Amino acid sequence: MRFSMENSKPSPTPMEVNLKLSESMCPQDETELTYMVDKPYRFVVASITYLMISTRPDLAYTQQLSQFLTNPGPTHWEAAKRALRYIGGTIDYGLVLGGEHNVFTTPLHAFADSDYVDTRRCVFVTFYCNLRSRRHYAA
Repeated sequence: MRFSMENSKPSPTPMEVNLKLSESMCPQDETELTYMVDKPYRFVVASITYLMISTRPDLAYTQQLSQFLTNPGPTHWEAAKRALRYIGGTIDYGLVLGGEHNVFTTPLHAFADSDYVDTRRCVFVTFYCNLRSRRHYAA
């Protein structure tokens, strides 16, 4: 694997259930900054995003990691590694579409989520999909 986590223990979920990522978890001192210097955090988050958009909608919740691309802390890095362990344990998962479906009679599904995190900036994401295509809008 690209991130040298082939032998890591698989995780049952992509993110910890009660983990609330925030800016307060960003590096606060020189030790944490030094620890994060050589971590491929942006590359990991980009790879997870690519998987989520193409074939793995179960990874959508991990996209909150992208809020901390400019200054990720050790907690953010551990959350990203957990997502990689989940992917490693579910590598055989995927979308299987079959049968005779008429795209015009297939319902459109919409999902939305918003959060203020610990700043005054609102983060809102919507996701629309049917059996043939998906659209992603963020504001």
